[in-house]
Amino acid sequence: MEKLCIVTGANGSLGRAYLEGLQESREECIGVSRSTVANPLPGVRYIEGVDLLSLLDTECMVRSLGPLDQDIALVHPVGKFLFEWGTSGGGDINIDPDVYHSNVDTFQNIAESLLRMTAESRAAVQVTLCGFGSVSDGYAVPYWRSYSVSKNALRSYIRSKIAEHGRAVRGLFVNVSTVDTGNENLLRPHADKRYWLQPIEVVRASLAALLGKEEGWREISVICRKPDVDPH
Repeated sequence: MEKLCIVTGANGSLGRAYLEGLQESREECIGVSRSTVANPLPGVRYIEGVDLLSLLDTECMVRSLGPLDQDIALVHPVGKFLFEWGTSGGGDINIDPDVYHSNVDTFQNIAESLLRMTAESRAAVQVTLCGFGSVSDGYAVPYWRSYSVSKNALRSYIRSKIAEHGRAVRGLFVNVSTVDTGNENLLRPHADKRYWLQPIEVVRASLAALLGKEEGWREISVICRKPDVDPH
């Protein structure tokens, strides 16, 4: 077991898929969830009832892990998505605070707590910070601007941690097209799901990068492309 893998949103489809994939790779896994995990995986240590929007709650959770003296991978497939009206231009827009806080603050709270703990341990530990976003985040799509702005802020945050900590921090950002999760099904009950990604496809496409030791920043895109879509 080379890495201690901490997966948030452990009760969600993508979080569970990552825990399954990491277990197959024989990594030590901790699943973090705000709610009680319905079908816990054997061999995974679960920490339930954690409010990642609370810095104090998150700090207490991280300190409960004990000494952090091995490489760590933080996998954070958490964040609220919201359909909204807006403009496609680059002007000022109102960012939904709940979307921003759930995507950015939750990540920062756990990442900062982990980095403080590893600094205290004085061990030569490398922390991988893995976030998730949409392949559309680079475009001014008017219907989920709050989400894309939040994800781009998260990208900037991870890059700032790499610049601050050097080789001790590496960053991975996984950009996806629509993934077949419980939340997406609630938001889009009448959608054509033939070209939705399955969570396990996202895991398979990103696991090698997550568990590697390549330094610095990397983004990968996982797409299930409809055959009639122009790539441009």
